Amino acid sequence: DLRHDNPGRYFGEGRPGTIATVLAFLLAGIVAGQNWWDLRPSRFARFWFVAGVGLVGLAIDDQFKVHEAIGDWITETTNMQGPTDHVDDIVVLFYAPIAGLVALPFWRRLLRLWGMIAYLGIGFTFFMAMALWDMRLEEDYDFDPYAMEESFKLLSAVSIAVAMMSARLALGVWGPNKTYDEGADRVTPPDP
Repeated sequence: DLRHDNPGRYFGEGRPGTIATVLAFLLAGIVAGQNWWDLRPSRFARFWFVAGVGLVGLAIDDQFKVHEAIGDWITETTNMQGPTDHVDDIVVLFYAPIAGLVALPFWRRLLRLWGMIAYLGIGFTFFMAMALWDMRLEEDYDFDPYAMEESFKLLSAVSIAVAMMSARLALGVWGPNKTYDEGADRVTPPDP
């Protein structure tokens, strides 16, 4: 109950909410890595490799607060006040366009993965809610704003993990539609 409890206690280093977020990003990265492994040597496999590395990077960032450290470093280096109070939030906002640039060369193939696109859309919505919530200007709330921000992040991470699993199913490298090259006993990549 938000009125009698401190929901923020579930988030933070070593807390259940943060551990769940880190595990969701790790799971997403592992599944993307499996897609890379199974689709090699296809050019499309490169996307999954970069996606896997990026998602594991998000897990590391969340566990060790890397973007906060970058924001603090920029603030100290530039010796500016005001707009730099939220540099760490701006760093996080750059994650989405970077992901878009990575996906751009493969956009036609990725758009075929409808389930993945739908779950990524949900994850992106939660991600933007988390980033914008973190940049809130007014700090006077009747509930814990940190718990809201971290909840949005957890929902985003879970949506992204489900998106990666949906892609794995759609690519035919996991589940009942798994296809093998009989001669090499390995998964064949989908049509270009």
